[in-house]
Amino acid sequence: MRIRHADTSDALAIAQVHVLSWQHAYRGLLSDDLLDSLSVVKRQNMWARALANPSSSLLVAEDSEQIIGFSAFGAYRDEIGSPTVHELWALYLLPDYFSKGVGQRLWLASRAEMVSRGATEIRLWVLTGNSRAERFYKRVGFRPEPGSSKPLALPGQHGYETRFSLYLSSGGGDYR
Repeated sequence: MRIRHADTSDALAIAQVHVLSWQHAYRGLLSDDLLDSLSVVKRQNMWARALANPSSSLLVAEDSEQIIGFSAFGAYRDEIGSPTVHELWALYLLPDYFSKGVGQRLWLASRAEMVSRGATEIRLWVLTGNSRAERFYKRVGFRPEPGSSKPLALPGQHGYETRFSLYLSSGGGDYR
C-alpha cells in the first residue's frame, strides 16, 4: 500500500470510495433514501473541481494501483481564524479496508502535511453516533469539544455533528 498526492485523474476513484464509504458508515445514521441516491457521477464532478483547485490538498491510499481511500484537508472552514488552525475535511476508505491500518496511515500522512504547513491545531467534524469514527479519532489523539455540536447541514436529515480537535506542539506532539 502507498499514500500519494491525488491528481485530476483520480476523481472517479475518489468518488467511488466516497459513495461506498458513506453508504456503509452512515447506514442507520442518515436516511436510506439519501444514501441510496448518492451519485458517483456527481461526486466525481465535485472531486474533479476540487482537484483542479491549486489550494486543494488530497491524498489517496492505493493498494495494487487501486485507490482504496482518500483524505482532504486544509484551512479550517467554519470561522476566520488563525492560519495555524487546519481541518481534516474528509477521510474515507472502501469498507473492505476499515480497521486494517489504512486509515491510520492516511491520517498520519495528512497530519504530516498539515504540520509542515504550520498547523498547531487540527479540527474535524464527526457525525454524532458514528462510533467507529469517534473511536478512531480519539485513538489518534482528537478530543470532542464540549458544546460544539451543530445540526447536520444536509436537507431532510436530522442529526448533529460534533467538532473534535487535536492540539499540537511545535514538534508535532500533543500538548493538551
